[in-house]
Amino acid sequence: PYPGITMPFPAGDCDATPMTGWRAADGVLAAWIEGDGIDVGVPDGLLYEGENSLQWRGDGSAMQFSAGSADGSLLETRSLPVSGVNVEGHVVSSYVTFESSGCWRISAEQGANHVDATVAVYAAACRPEVFDLERCPAPPFALHWNPEHSAPTGCDATGVTSVLTGFVNAVNYGDVEAALAFFPERDQETDIDTTGLRWFSLEKMVAQNPDELRTSLTRLIDGGEQLRLLRLDMMWGWDGGVHFGVQMTRETDELLRYRIEGKGAVNCELGQLYLFSAIRQS
Repeated sequence: PYPGITMPFPAGDCDATPMTGWRAADGVLAAWIEGDGIDVGVPDGLLYEGENSLQWRGDGSAMQFSAGSADGSLLETRSLPVSGVNVEGHVVSSYVTFESSGCWRISAEQGANHVDATVAVYAAACRPEVFDLERCPAPPFALHWNPEHSAPTGCDATGVTSVLTGFVNAVNYGDVEAALAFFPERDQETDIDTTGLRWFSLEKMVAQNPDELRTSLTRLIDGGEQLRLLRLDMMWGWDGGVHFGVQMTRETDELLRYRIEGKGAVNCELGQLYLFSAIRQS
């Protein structure tokens, strides 16, 4: 829903080919890598060690696929079995198995059309369905923003991302004081005041002032809470700060991992969240 740049973050040491924003091409929604007559779609915006689904959009004729290491040391063709063609006949679905994390190259040819891209591949432990914080200490996630909307003064994608990931990391590593530092120390005085706390909510856990927030975060961390960021959508200006949408997973020792979705807002000058709210998704 938000055009613009999509990227894995952090991207590691790979000089990855940029992905364009999420869009539907011939009815297939994905983050796309644009080539010369062939585009590659990544349904989740991220690739992992093991099997991955890829979408290849060309002119409908026969297409040849290959994959290898980004440094060119493995040039042999990898198996990319075609699973089908969509109703338009322009998008071919395939699967590729990356044998390890790191930088990989994916290519396709279709007559004079071709695409040759470098992609960052993350460890299997980083997959949302099997996520392990100890084996994936810097989880990747898909980051989206709209370049047509100007950011407020002092704000950029990296700065906003650092605030949210800093808070998530503090929770995951059980540091209440570090988590609190990402929020204002006083109440918000007016609706447009971004220097005070507006509210924090995680399902039924609600805090509208710093004392309630300390209680909520302490309970969260004492319960062994683990949060994993899946997607961050930056919508830029809102109430004098940056408004964002967020998708995450939530897990404790007593419950299974499940997906939550919500919104928040950052004061870029202070580097603090003055609003955060997320609820469970079915």
